[in-house]
Amino acid sequence: MDTKTSFPGGDKPEYVPENYDGKFRGPVLVRSALANSLNVPAVKMLSMVGIKDMLQMGYDMDCRRCSPRRIF
Repeated sequence: MDTKTSFPGGDKPEYVPENYDGKFRGPVLVRSALANSLNVPAVKMLSMVGIKDMLQMGYDMDCRRCSPRRIF
């Protein structure tokens, strides 16, 4: 879903991601969101998957800078 969303920031201000053009498109396919560089669906997916698992996937795809061990 490409809709306005906020993420709690703990002791920092909440995070509200925006798309490059400032527009929201509603329901979109993941493929379409990635192909069109939509930030909001990407951040929502990261929130669901988790940073550690996302980094591990990148590392498994040969992105050596994505090692979860470097961050956690």
